[in-house]
Amino acid sequence: MLRNLDFAILAPIPETYLLAGREAIAAQLDAEIADPSLAFGTNEFEVFGEAQQKRGDKAVSVFIYASEPAETPLNPEITWQAIYKSSSHSRRAATPAKPCVVQPTASAPRMPGQSTGS
Repeated sequence: MLRNLDFAILAPIPETYLLAGREAIAAQLDAEIADPSLAFGTNEFEVFGEAQQKRGDKAVSVFIYASEPAETPLNPEITWQAIYKSSSHSRRAATPAKPCVVQPTASAPRMPGQSTGS
């Protein structure tokens, strides 16, 4: 897939989600999934809707930094890079009926009053 070089996405993702995502990717690689994927939820659907329109059929680089780190670094920096594939809308934080990617356990949607498990 060609990469769109006109823009990129800078994404703050909570550190706990990134660590859970690393575990989810490792599990997919252990299961010999050739193209492991992750899904993270966001309320920034307008940003991703615009990215979806601008990118056309090209991939977009995503530069990720850990927000809410356990220890705040003196010089926060981008620590992960990914490729934005697509977005899908959900209703009340529900995951798609037929998910095609893995959502890290730590970032799974919670219903009001549901325990976070931490």
